Amino acid sequence: MKLSRFSPLAFLLAAASVPSACAVTIINAVPYTISAPGDYRVGSNLTNANPSQNAITINASNVNLDLNGFVVSGPPRGSGMMTACILVNNAGNVFIQNGTLSSNGYGIYYGGAPDAVMNNRVENVVVTRCYMDGIRFGVDAAGSSVYNCTLTQIGNTSAFSATDTHAIFGFDGLRIERCTINSVRPAGNGLGYGIMVGPGSFCMNNTISNCGYPIWGGKYRDNLTANCSMPCSGGADAGGNN
Repeated sequence: MKLSRFSPLAFLLAAASVPSACAVTIINAVPYTISAPGDYRVGSNLTNANPSQNAITINASNVNLDLNGFVVSGPPRGSGMMTACILVNNAGNVFIQNGTLSSNGYGIYYGGAPDAVMNNRVENVVVTRCYMDGIRFGVDAAGSSVYNCTLTQIGNTSAFSATDTHAIFGFDGLRIERCTINSVRPAGNGLGYGIMVGPGSFCMNNTISNCGYPIWGGKYRDNLTANCSMPCSGGADAGGNN
């Protein structure tokens, strides 16, 4: 049997003709819009000075956004109240991880149709100094999760006289686990919630302090609370909450 042989040069030329499946797009400036599936990585600390635009907008499903340990921040306090550090627009299978989001109306805002906003995940993200909500799912989000995140200094703005503030807000389909939430202060006569979700969501092993309601809604288990004016309420207590 005769074996076919290829020269090293021919092999290298053949390999070079195949596109890389692991190409990463680096984000070095904001505002920035992601319009295609793929892997994206923040390349430095980024500040969005435009109060009418989101820092990063994701318009595509199947996106992995690595904040890469950097900070993405919004405009100065008092402006940009209704924009987000990251807007996920009608997209699913979006994974956001490993960095800090600061100083905007929302840290992450998910909007769109419930059958599109599915299977999203936020992991190892710090959200701080956001004036409305830290992470907000504006629709049902089946199969989505928030894991091992820290949310602190949420709310406490004089821009609205009576607005509820949430570290994490959502409807059904969420799993919120091993998050640390501290200092959720409402605007004016509003209420400050650590977590507010629908009955089809689950909250487990979170640490929540210095707010009004630590958890409202959903099914909750093994959460630790401190210095909250109200107990976990509005949902199904599965035990182990203190």
